[in-house]
Amino acid sequence: MIDIHNHTTYSDGRNTVEEVIQSALKEGLQIVGISDHFDPYVAQEVCLQPEEVGVYRK
Repeated sequence: MIDIHNHTTYSDGRNTVEEVIQSALKEGLQIVGISDHFDPYVAQEVCLQPEEVGVYRK
């Protein structure tokens, strides 16, 4: 099973990247994708911001 549409606290999700991954492992997913919103012109509460990209990629 796969789930490639997950949002984290970097955009409008409720879980951190680590929590999303741990949940996917617990559920036995074979593939998990993170697809946070990114638009530098939209409010920080709903989108990954340009200054966060470096940390996000790590």
